[in-house]
Amino acid sequence: MRQLRESLLEELNSKNMLETIGTFNHLFRYSGTAEGEAAVSYLEEKLSEYGIPFEHCEYDGFFSLPVRAFAKVDGVEYPLVGDVYSAEADSLQGTLYYDSLSEEKGLTKNQEKDRFESFRDKIVLTWESKGVFVRRAMEAGAKAVLHICATKGDYIHHSNIGMIWGTPDFDEAAYMKFLPSAGIRRADGEALIEKMAAGEMDAEVTIEMETKIRRSSMVAVDIKGKSDSFVLVSGHYDSWYEGITDNAVSDAILLEYARVLYAHRSELKRGVRIAWWSGHSDARYSGSTWYYDHHWEDLKENCVAHINMDICGCKGSDVVGMRTSMLEGEAFDREFLREFNDKEPEAPTPMVRFADQTFWGADIPFAMMPQFIKQDHKIFSWWHTKEDTFDKVDPEVTLRDTRVIAKLTAIFANCEKLPAEMSGFVSFMENELRSIEQKLSAEF
Repeated sequence: MRQLRESLLEELNSKNMLETIGTFNHLFRYSGTAEGEAAVSYLEEKLSEYGIPFEHCEYDGFFSLPVRAFAKVDGVEYPLVGDVYSAEADSLQGTLYYDSLSEEKGLTKNQEKDRFESFRDKIVLTWESKGVFVRRAMEAGAKAVLHICATKGDYIHHSNIGMIWGTPDFDEAAYMKFLPSAGIRRADGEALIEKMAAGEMDAEVTIEMETKIRRSSMVAVDIKGKSDSFVLVSGHYDSWYEGITDNAVSDAILLEYARVLYAHRSELKRGVRIAWWSGHSDARYSGSTWYYDHHWEDLKENCVAHINMDICGCKGSDVVGMRTSMLEGEAFDREFLREFNDKEPEAPTPMVRFADQTFWGADIPFAMMPQFIKQDHKIFSWWHTKEDTFDKVDPEVTLRDTRVIAKLTAIFANCEKLPAEMSGFVSFMENELRSIEQKLSAEF
């Protein structure tokens, strides 16, 4: 196994990855658009050049893109970014209301009830942006929601208020109705809060969206091993704007890894399946969900691990961490991460819906996502913005991140026994369930 890992690491080529990143740098890769399809064509052309067979997938997805959005308050126009699946608004007028309780945690049920009742007929300015909150605001009679971007600086991150995983079916249509919802810059939000301290203010909101069903393509490579079992390694190719670190670098890493790994396919005990999804950001994981639905039996029967790549190659990243389902155990993760960190690695953190957890229901035992972060734990602030450009990439960091995924995948593909640490996992799950139990009402 060690010999295979060393061969893979030695054969990785930074120039190949930079070529892919450079190509994607000229494409706004929205799902089902000409530039999104151009990205798939490029991947398939390179795979063909390398002599690697691939599966071309197509599906109909329900995608949503903001076109333009702004709010006018007291004669001043504030730029907005419409949320994925936001309803449209054409000069919608109403009283601006600050949801001050969005800064609080641990509200009682009565506080929550009073909070949402106060939204009726208001344009709500808030720090909350999740789809569940926006839906509750709609049900409470709010006219619109403007959520303040928590990141300091001139940023408005694209957000998604959809709650249906994948393309919604007819019986889920009721959950796809939303009110107008958009993000606003932190400085603008704070300025409005200060102005509202003097009394109520009227606002006018315009949000134009392009929300419709489009045909989208994806590509997957199935590198067979000596058994039917396999490791799934995935990332999304769709982006906001150029989306270089989120997620063109990951796409380039996966393509280069496919090239190197395919040359060593005869040495694999388990196969490796590499997939590039669409519909991650401009829908709600519609591409990976479609793939899951159409490959469920194979995934359930044969997939031993899912490794997801998202936000890689960032200039300034000096720490590699791990988000994980915790089955492999903390000792495994720490030992693996020591090679890629100057200091003793931190403990892994339990997997959250940070990237793409479409595959839980197929009972895939291991779910892992390497984290490429900074020692000060401050996140890279350019994700889902126009600032996620080529200048944010460090080629050396990109090569490091490629080595991480190459080594991790090789371990799961070629280890004799999968590294499950059951006693620790059971303890972790019991603690999680006890924590939930403490928050439940007596009625439950």
